[in-house]
Amino acid sequence: MPVADVVAAAVLDVEAAADAAGCTAAKAGERKVMKGRRRRAGGGGVVASVLCALGDLSRVAGAAVRPRVDDILPLVLESLQYSGAVGRRDAAVVALGMIVESTGYVLAPYFDYPQLLGVLLRALCESGSLGTKREVVRVIGVIGTLDPFSHKQNRARLQGEGQLSLQ
Repeated sequence: MPVADVVAAAVLDVEAAADAAGCTAAKAGERKVMKGRRRRAGGGGVVASVLCALGDLSRVAGAAVRPRVDDILPLVLESLQYSGAVGRRDAAVVALGMIVESTGYVLAPYFDYPQLLGVLLRALCESGSLGTKREVVRVIGVIGTLDPFSHKQNRARLQGEGQLSLQ
């Protein structure tokens, strides 16, 4: 699904939820987002800006974005794995944390996306910025703890089905 379609669908869901809940909650969320945006401002281009917007959207809308998480997270994971632009990867880490935290989509990402833990740990090792390392550790904590045995079984099952390749 193209990025523009995912963003447009998520915005429509948020608008519907804002109409149902009243605009006051959305305005309060907007103020929080604007404070956070100044803190996170950085380079990375258009993709980084879209990722920041998706994170901000999830923070403002919360549960309204939950039905679109399966469309959004593959885009975020793709950006996490992209090593060409540091700003893009940093924005993906921040967006992932905001999406998981705001939607309550905890622990399940490890099972739905078994490569996620490895990608986050790789980002932790490869990052030169202390702020990015801190954000990766925070995201791992927000997603939740994972039973190592069940994670190992899940990875083995997916490797046997050809759905997971070690990189």
